[in-house]
Amino acid sequence: MKVISGNKIAQVIQDITPKKIAVAFVGEDWNNYLNDETLKGLESIVVSPTEGSNPKAIRAIVEKIGWERVHFLKRLHAKIYIGPDYSIVGSANLSKNGLLGDESGLFETCVKFKTNDDINEIYDAILNEAHKNFNTPQAKNEELKRLQGIWNRRIAASLSKETQRKNVQFQNFDIKSFGNICLDWFEYAEPRPSVKKGSDIGAHVSSFEDWVYVNSIDQIAENDW
Repeated sequence: MKVISGNKIAQVIQDITPKKIAVAFVGEDWNNYLNDETLKGLESIVVSPTEGSNPKAIRAIVEKIGWERVHFLKRLHAKIYIGPDYSIVGSANLSKNGLLGDESGLFETCVKFKTNDDINEIYDAILNEAHKNFNTPQAKNEELKRLQGIWNRRIAASLSKETQRKNVQFQNFDIKSFGNICLDWFEYAEPRPSVKKGSDIGAHVSSFEDWVYVNSIDQIAENDW
């Protein structure tokens, strides 16, 4: 058994070529640590679809390997990487915070040991529990939409780093990360006699903030924006 820490963990994970992964959180930079060759041989990955996981990252993994190899378990807190010869267990999630060591400001520690029956049995138990909770692609996709809604709320409240991105042009918008795309527009003109006071449009609008008109027949849910 060998103890590893800091930014050495990322390299060791790549070296063992994991076939099975179980982590609480996945960060948007996950593909810096799992290359295409590793993904090709990845049998399954279990993640927690809770606030610490980036929904865009999960969707990107699904697009690479499909829902049949991506599984959800909300109560998951373990961090396990199982390769054919060696495995890693510790505190490092599949994210920049977990795998960049001193650069992320967090101190993570893991142990590397020869893959054995015990670690495979633990992983199988996690995977079986995941199957009980979300056993179809539809169920997992709905849970991912729910997680995206949480992130949308965080972005709107300026609690997410995504609000710091300068590239907000529509052609660069990640449409697949949202269940619905909602478009709205507002045309301002000086009040006209034909506009009734108190109508929906309003006769004396000079500025507006954080509001839109939504048609009553539109199927828009909270946090779709």
